[in-house]
Amino acid sequence: MSIANSSPPIPPPQVPPSDPSLEQYNRLMSRLSLAGLVVCPAIALLPPRKLDVYTFGLGMLWIGSANTVARNYSGLSLWDRLGRNMERDGNTAAAGVSGGGGGGLPTERAREVQRRLREER
Repeated sequence: MSIANSSPPIPPPQVPPSDPSLEQYNRLMSRLSLAGLVVCPAIALLPPRKLDVYTFGLGMLWIGSANTVARNYSGLSLWDRLGRNMERDGNTAAAGVSGGGGGGLPTERAREVQRRLREER
């Protein structure tokens, strides 16, 4: 009485071949991202300083640059990190770790100190 495996075996992940144009593209994006982290805020601070569509565009370019730099250095984009933090905070709140009003403080001692400070006010 054997059980047949209905799903095919999963092949191991394949590493794409090293392509010189792809490496050049990645290097260019890395350098442009680093430049964007400096240049976008500098342009936004040049006179006339006003809050308009161009300023928001520069802000979006700055966020995109920061996202690319974070992904290059750590392997995780800003959005991946945000998702992990939100998931972790949601899991700890659901598990009751935050102490019911403790604001997610890490230890019982920290919650006790916070409670005392609130009472003193």
